[in-house]
Amino acid sequence: PQLVEKYQSKIADNPEIALIQISRDKREGDASRWAKEAGLPWLTVLPINVGRSKLMDYRTVDATPFYTLLNTEGAALATGAEEVFSKLAELTKTESE
Repeated sequence: PQLVEKYQSKIADNPEIALIQISRDKREGDASRWAKEAGLPWLTVLPINVGRSKLMDYRTVDATPFYTLLNTEGAALATGAEEVFSKLAELTKTESE
C-alpha cells in the first residue's frame, strides 16, 4: 500500500518516469492475481521474461524488493527505496520549476 501511495504521488502523472516490477512468481496467473489484488497499476515483468528484458542487469542487492532508478541511457541514478524516492522527488521538483 505504501508503495502504491508513493507511486500515485510521485510517478503516476509524470510521463518521464515509469515503474517496472519484476515478479518472483513462477506462474503468470499468480503474478497477475497478486498485482491486481495489491492494486499495483504499473507494469509487471514475469520471471520467464526477465532475462530477455535485461532488467536484472540493474540489480544492486540480493534482496526483495530492490529499487534502482535509471535514466533513459540505462545509467543508475539511485539505488534502494529511500534513495530512489528521494531522487525522484528531486527530479520532479527540478522539472516543475
